[in-house]
Amino acid sequence: MCTSIVATQSQVDDSNSIHSLYQKIITLSNSMVTEAEEFLVAAYRKHAYTKVREFTQFISQLHNADVFLTVRVEMLHWQLIVSQHDFDTLLEQLGQAQISIDNVTKQLPMIVDCRDFSVTPNFDQYERVENVRLSFDHLKSWLNLRCLTLNAIVYATSLVMSIVKVEHYMISESQHEIAENVPPESVKSLNSLLSTMNDLDSQTKEPSTRELSNFKLLSWSVMVKRDQILKTFPDLPDVSCASLYCYGPYRRVLSIGIELILGLHGLVSENSSAFTKKSMDYLLRSLYESFLSGQLTSEDTDIPKVYPAINTSLLSSPKDDHLPNGISSDNDFVHPGGVLLILTMFYESISLATLLVSMIQSALRPRSHYHHEINKYQKRKNKKDKVINANSNYSPILSLLDNFAVGLYYTTTKLVTITDQLVEVTDCWSTWCHDVSCKEFQLIASNACTHVLSEDFLVQYPVLKPPNCAFEELSNVYEKSFNRIAAGLRVKSSCLQNITTELAVYQSRTHEIVSVQNSNSSP
Repeated sequence: MCTSIVATQSQVDDSNSIHSLYQKIITLSNSMVTEAEEFLVAAYRKHAYTKVREFTQFISQLHNADVFLTVRVEMLHWQLIVSQHDFDTLLEQLGQAQISIDNVTKQLPMIVDCRDFSVTPNFDQYERVENVRLSFDHLKSWLNLRCLTLNAIVYATSLVMSIVKVEHYMISESQHEIAENVPPESVKSLNSLLSTMNDLDSQTKEPSTRELSNFKLLSWSVMVKRDQILKTFPDLPDVSCASLYCYGPYRRVLSIGIELILGLHGLVSENSSAFTKKSMDYLLRSLYESFLSGQLTSEDTDIPKVYPAINTSLLSSPKDDHLPNGISSDNDFVHPGGVLLILTMFYESISLATLLVSMIQSALRPRSHYHHEINKYQKRKNKKDKVINANSNYSPILSLLDNFAVGLYYTTTKLVTITDQLVEVTDCWSTWCHDVSCKEFQLIASNACTHVLSEDFLVQYPVLKPPNCAFEELSNVYEKSFNRIAAGLRVKSSCLQNITTELAVYQSRTHEIVSVQNSNSSP
């Protein structure tokens, strides 16, 4: 989906974009299933009962074909997570999308490999090859992670709305211990998703520490090996996309976000001991450190261990890894296709983190509005009134909410810095694709020819440089993809900055309350 990250008019009109392709496949799949069902009804009406049982099974399989199910899941993930900038716009689209999420979640256990479909009259099972089985298992793990993320957002939305109601009642009625009717199914579902996430890594191959600590090696490990290109069923890369997401920041951000929303819900609906300050500080710190460091564990929290983490400090610009005047071997430089996959993973992880932070900020909105009103009131009053207001509406739960918001403010500023660093790296790769990549691709091809072809052949047939080189088109495609990732990251950075602006009120209010309390305690 890298070619359709930013919803500009040019991209909407681009019929070659993957986004448009996915929409066409979804339309085609719906029409194919409908036509197949109509053919079956017509056969019954004409008393043509030949192979009705097999054809019925075929229609049933067609409903759950992996290609059709994959494009539906990817479209939902793009619409609800990648392209979303804040919680308010998510709510506008979630109602209609929730039906689709429920449908694909029910279909996922019954998914069918399209390579199992046979054109023979007997609909015989396709020969099972190990590579086919492994690639299909990887696809199921990938779709499980996608569906798990979508369902987590749906259940978390229900909890956020509940938190807002309880928090508003606490502030307006000055009630500090509220027994509110909350959606228990959402709490149970999110806890179930956390346990499912812990089991998900057992279904994917764990990358080695060496692969994840060496950016050059990682960029090659996520790509299919060149000797597999002409193989009928190519082997998976050493590091699959599912492994990249499960053992990178994506899964960790998701699990931490769920823990934060569950903890915040427990705090406002139960008591202050349900979500301690130590736990919230650890979770908020871990949220941005998911992009920076390796394993983080704590006995006080139930976060699944994700290691070794892929962190942004590994990312480097092409000038540090590419040689300007020659390339000695294939792995002397970073694979641009691998870089594109890794940066896409980081972009989707940042998108998920931005959405989760926006959800938490929305859950704190009643308290934010209260602080804004107090600030306006204090500007019109004297210092004595300020002392009274600073100590009003105080409770252990509300105090923890304020501390939590201050920690969220600090975490969001860190995420802005990380996002800006990713933008800088992506821009460097885009510039490299525009200025240097075509020459390097030609040099790689030339070096490959010298290793494969004999000297006599090269003398007889010298290297030709056609006017319209295919490497130029390849470079343009890479540049376009990097540009769109960079544009998407800039949008996320702007959204995160807007969140910090709204959360800044907690910083000022906390300092005022502390100074007032210190002045009251002094003799």
